[in-house]
Amino acid sequence: METESTPRPLSPVQDGILRYLRLHGACYARPVSSQRLAQVFRASPAYIRQEASDLVRSHRLRVRRGKGGGYYLDGP
Repeated sequence: METESTPRPLSPVQDGILRYLRLHGACYARPVSSQRLAQVFRASPAYIRQEASDLVRSHRLRVRRGKGGGYYLDGP
């Protein structure tokens, strides 16, 4: 039995979120909201938040909460 868990493969939406944030230079100062991502992917903001939560838990994505908040990539 292995003690280390293997990372789950990304869903197409998760891959798209990461690509969009990278392409648009999302950072702490310029996060992208779930509302904007929902428009881009033609999905509900709740679904985007659900997909993004896995990315946050796996440390592939960061979240800035509150007014003007959203998702951004940690690092270059």
